Amino acid sequence: MVMSDNEYPLFPGWKGGGGTSRQAADVIAPKAKTLRERVLAALERGDCTPEEVVAQTGVDIYSIRPRFSELKNMGIIRDSGKRRTSRGGLRSIVWTVRAEEPAP
Repeated sequence: MVMSDNEYPLFPGWKGGGGTSRQAADVIAPKAKTLRERVLAALERGDCTPEEVVAQTGVDIYSIRPRFSELKNMGIIRDSGKRRTSRGGLRSIVWTVRAEEPAP
């Protein structure tokens, strides 16, 4: 269960009883919105994996990867269904900006 003093996914959450995970959420909270905006800007230029956004922005993976979860939970991005091989040899999700639903 992800917990937060504020509303997740607008604010970083943590798992379990807190501890280190909660401390990390508290430290990143003031930067999370800006980092989500940077992830979204990268995705608007083209579908990306988190590792590819790290290469574009120079921000570390530990700060970037959770922003993907937040954006997904906000309904802003989605799994494109594609996979690309990461530097570590694993298949990574390629994320895309969720298309807006046409008006009825």
